[in-house]
Amino acid sequence: MEFLDKLVLPQSLEHLKLLHYLSGMVLFMFVPFMGMLIGGLWMSLYYKSKAVRSNNPIYLMYANDIIEHASLTKSAGVILGLVPVLGVIMTYTQILHTVQNSIILYFFLSLVMFIPGVIFTYTYRYSFAFASLFDNLKDSIHISEDDSKKTALEKYNTLGQKTFKMKNKAGKWGLFFLLSGLFFFSAGITLLTSQEAWGSHTGLLSVFTNIHIWVRWFLFLVLSFVVSGGYLLFIYFYWEGGIEITDPTYKTIVSKSLPKITLVFSLLLPLFIFLSVTRYSGQAYNSNVFLFLFISVSVLFAVYHFLYDMLKYEHVKTSLWVFVLVLASTFSLIVAEESALSGFSHKHAMILGQNFDLSVAELKKTTGAAGAVDPVAIFNTKCLACHAFDRKVVGPPYKETLPKYEGDVTKLVEFIKNPYKIDPAYPIMPNQGLKPQEAVAIAKYIMEEYKKK
Repeated sequence: MEFLDKLVLPQSLEHLKLLHYLSGMVLFMFVPFMGMLIGGLWMSLYYKSKAVRSNNPIYLMYANDIIEHASLTKSAGVILGLVPVLGVIMTYTQILHTVQNSIILYFFLSLVMFIPGVIFTYTYRYSFAFASLFDNLKDSIHISEDDSKKTALEKYNTLGQKTFKMKNKAGKWGLFFLLSGLFFFSAGITLLTSQEAWGSHTGLLSVFTNIHIWVRWFLFLVLSFVVSGGYLLFIYFYWEGGIEITDPTYKTIVSKSLPKITLVFSLLLPLFIFLSVTRYSGQAYNSNVFLFLFISVSVLFAVYHFLYDMLKYEHVKTSLWVFVLVLASTFSLIVAEESALSGFSHKHAMILGQNFDLSVAELKKTTGAAGAVDPVAIFNTKCLACHAFDRKVVGPPYKETLPKYEGDVTKLVEFIKNPYKIDPAYPIMPNQGLKPQEAVAIAKYIMEEYKKK
């Protein structure tokens, strides 16, 4: 993906920090939705297969309802499932600018796999409606026994069989492509904080033999069942008063299966979180990583309590807390991952920041703008509203504050760049967002003007 790297413009250190926040927000959208889609599709296929084996139409209805709720709408598949991956590619391309590796390639491959996966998944979802339509048409045609009706019935039988085959194939192919896309996405996320992956291109075969990538893939897979289970519990039993289920058998299946599935996979989640953390390179570990991992795992214990309560006492209204806490655990896990990447890539970000400053300085030289800082303009626009030399405005007069900086302009510059509270009688000075050379210029200017007064 070197052509993408060539399209990247140099970024300042502040912009690189912003990119980490943006990538975190993108993952906040992508991970829960893709988890719902994969977990929901897997459960739907399982209960559809169970319906065929047991010849029980209730399981088929359950399979239909699961995929209908888990996939939200057609537009959600694009907006929450595909666009975020494109956003990840763009943000990480800038964060990894000048780094020679294959990480972006794996994110691109995940997008290539997710596209047909989403298409097949929604084809599978709507094939249930097609099958129901053909069944209704078949029943209406069967009323008459004349030849024209028989011919129509045969055609509809053929179309119905094709629809049934499409439903089977679309669901399985959808799951295959989604899991394949998830694997390559896991590879990209894993290699982001891998020392061995930075500065070298990893072959495609080595990805399939990397145990850390498989661990991360299983982590996402387990998380998919937890998120989809929590979401379906929320939809069935809480959202807008819950879904009214008149069939007692269907209600029993839902109230027993969903809490059990969610509980089993949520119990596995801390294990895979721990295994995925152990593969971080040394620079990736920082206090934020441990803090948010602790929050993520701690929240799961509350989830266990509510799920046990649902299974033991059938308190289904606690499904709201299950879903909210599952999302909180997921978001904490994402923040921990982004914190690890931020710590691991800090040195590289500093290099990119220096390159940006050099490119800006070079641009100023070529345009004749070097050193064109006007301290008077800065004083009039930034300082004059709150400060005067001989009287109090909002802040204290300069004649009271500047004497301690005589002979130490550097200290004044640092205060201007990062102000902090000194005198409790005055409010803290807002950070003016000045560039280093602007802070130096205004510090020298007010010191010179103060001495003239």
